Amino acid sequence: MVTGNHSLVNHHMVFSGEPGVRTSLPNIVKSNRIQVLYGFAEPTASIIWGEVLSSSRWKPTDFIFWNIYPFHPYQSSENRMTNRTLNLAELEDGLPFARQLMQLNPDAHIVAIGRKSADTLSFHFIKYHHVPHPANGRAVQFQKAVRSMI
Repeated sequence: MVTGNHSLVNHHMVFSGEPGVRTSLPNIVKSNRIQVLYGFAEPTASIIWGEVLSSSRWKPTDFIFWNIYPFHPYQSSENRMTNRTLNLAELEDGLPFARQLMQLNPDAHIVAIGRKSADTLSFHFIKYHHVPHPANGRAVQFQKAVRSMI
């Protein structure tokens, strides 16, 4: 998305200036030709951006996406292009970053995407709206929940 190669989201929707540069290594095994050419596009992010931008109500500058754990939880050092479920310690480690972002945007409405983020926010008495995480076949449920919020 930040490199300007995404079909729905261009880099100007994310930041001003020139397109970003690829950060994934070109020699890592990729599953398809697009990934070889342009790098990896996170499927969950594509679903989330696509749904939010499908509404004429919101502009890309109306929201901020932030992972409750702002780092990449890969399964093993041998396979860093994987994802895994966050553990409790990682959720707690990520919370100070989320709190700082909330302090910078005190009037923001928080939307927890998925149960892990919702549970973490609940545990810390942070007010939020909840929608299902679109991974693992829940994209339709996510889309319906976002549309009901709009």
